[in-house]
Amino acid sequence: MQLMLAFALVALAVSAGGVYGVSSYATQARRREFGIRMALGAQRRDIFGLALRDGANVAALGGSSARVGARGSTSGPCSTT
Repeated sequence: MQLMLAFALVALAVSAGGVYGVSSYATQARRREFGIRMALGAQRRDIFGLALRDGANVAALGGSSARVGARGSTSGPCSTT
């Protein structure tokens, strides 16, 4: 049981690092857009909200695809349940 917990924690850390990396890349790609928005009068909280929403979308997409994958792997034709 402890070994499974250790693997789960490692998987969680790796996936969190992946979400951080993708969010960071997406934010870096939109850096020019953020600058233009700020020049046109957007507040810092508006820009932060855009970046946060992008990260939440990435996390939601990853979570839902993981759920579909987990569900598919446990209810296949060779499943014993």
